[in-house]
Amino acid sequence: MRLSSPIYMLKRQAKRLAREKGIKLHEALNWIAINEGFKDWSHLATSYSKTTPAYEILSQLNPSDIMLIGARPGHGKTFLGLELTALAAKNNRTGYVFSLDYNEADVWKRFEGLGFDPKEHGRSVVVDTSDDICAAQYH
Repeated sequence: MRLSSPIYMLKRQAKRLAREKGIKLHEALNWIAINEGFKDWSHLATSYSKTTPAYEILSQLNPSDIMLIGARPGHGKTFLGLELTALAAKNNRTGYVFSLDYNEADVWKRFEGLGFDPKEHGRSVVVDTSDDICAAQYH
């Protein structure tokens, strides 16, 4: 289930609501959780407790959004990108992987290392490792 805002923002909303309405914080948290489609705040929190940064990022992306990942070498850009792509595919969204560093077989091996089964969701993922990568190909 996709949240309307990241959890930290929902907590801020609950604190503000508690102050404005003069209610206890746990009551405000439960009210926010119910409006998000959960039974209560603990249900919402446990649903998102095993999340990684990729879950948080994907929850904020719309289907037509493009994201650029940048960082210094060795900081997990490739891992984050592959995890986002795998999560998108598991959520019936198409993910694209463009790489000039890896060949296609290596990309699929990295996906398998994430527990992503390409046979189950492979059609939702496009891997392009050609030297002819061009934005015009995917418009």
